[in-house]
Amino acid sequence: MSNLFAPHYQQMLVANITNEQNNLSANSVSEASDVNDALFIYRNNYIETGIRALSISFPTVLALLGEDAFRNIAKLYLIKHPKDCFDWADYGAMFSAYLFDIDALADTPYIPEVAELDWRLSTIERQQDIDFDADSFALLQNYDAAKLNFVPAPGLQVMNVYFPVQELYSLVHNASPEGNEHTKAEGIENLKILIHSAINNPVLRSIVLWREHYKALFEYCEQMPAKAFESMVNESSVEQVLASFGDDQAAMSQWLQQHIGTRKIYAITTRNRTT
Repeated sequence: MSNLFAPHYQQMLVANITNEQNNLSANSVSEASDVNDALFIYRNNYIETGIRALSISFPTVLALLGEDAFRNIAKLYLIKHPKDCFDWADYGAMFSAYLFDIDALADTPYIPEVAELDWRLSTIERQQDIDFDADSFALLQNYDAAKLNFVPAPGLQVMNVYFPVQELYSLVHNASPEGNEHTKAEGIENLKILIHSAINNPVLRSIVLWREHYKALFEYCEQMPAKAFESMVNESSVEQVLASFGDDQAAMSQWLQQHIGTRKIYAITTRNRTT
């Protein structure tokens, strides 16, 4: 195949695999027709591989929607947003936003937030590892806090949600087949109440996410701790991060001790830039 023809062939390949309409010339249409049968297997492989990749990145969404519904939505997403990255693990960044436009999900408005949680967890687990440096916390005792930085856990971030995504996640991933059916039923009813409340009285809640021993974790977070985590992620000084607690020294001290202990904070470093 000549270099001159290669870009044109690649255009046809992508167009046919994703089944998109495009403005090809009459000659291009003829050429596309000649290779149509050969491209059929590539298109099917693209779709099936993509659906499997999305099911791995969005396991909670898959469980809540069911396999058939998930496959249909994933296929539409794959056609509308063709893969443009090398690794399938990097594909799906727009999936949660895409779900907002799916009319069939109007009765389950929490699905996009669950998808966003799934995606963040999957990306956190692929973050580069760093070493926990317990000795570095001695800097807090003898160094100006304005000249220090916290080193957050790999992938640490804050996510704001309206729906009870932690409860939905637990329903899928922590359910025991041997559990008491009455207890399960009560849990589902309580979850329905929480969802109904979120729809009728939307209030943002914060979730902090981080990685521990290669496992992505998350938990709800109150306003002041969430503000401190956001400040830390934005590389604010230790002084600025702790200022999130205002005059509440007890809350500040408890937050600091707790999250060094839970390894959401990995180390203290001196600042290499002026603020």
